[in-house]
Amino acid sequence: MKVLRLSKHFIRQWALRKGSLPSIEEVNEIINDSLLIMKQQLLYRRMNDGVMAKHQELSHYWCHAAAVILIVDDREGRAVTLLTPDMESKFDDGSRRADVGCRVSDVRCRKIDGKGKGNGDRTGTADAARIIDLLRA
Repeated sequence: MKVLRLSKHFIRQWALRKGSLPSIEEVNEIINDSLLIMKQQLLYRRMNDGVMAKHQELSHYWCHAAAVILIVDDREGRAVTLLTPDMESKFDDGSRRADVGCRVSDVRCRKIDGKGKGNGDRTGTADAARIIDLLRA
């Protein structure tokens, strides 16, 4: 996979977390050193009225050395966002979990092992939380 463009959101997140502006070459170098943890795929979810709606899940690349997870749209060759270990928030109930900024309530998360079996978590944060914990190790 080769990134050709960087989204505005990606550039903003990179500058916020890394302290500098990203270059396409640097992002491609990180992707080359990364492990693909989830391929881009088109999913469907059933809406309340029974209609199936499309949902695009983007590719996730994990680079332990750079301590980042890059989320990339492989079809358009665009880096969309990145996750880092400092992305954590505290909720009202006192629990701590990863704040990945996206929740799809009707789609079950995939396990990291790639077998595609749902893990029962409906918040969309469980896999990212485990990966961020691995980055901290």
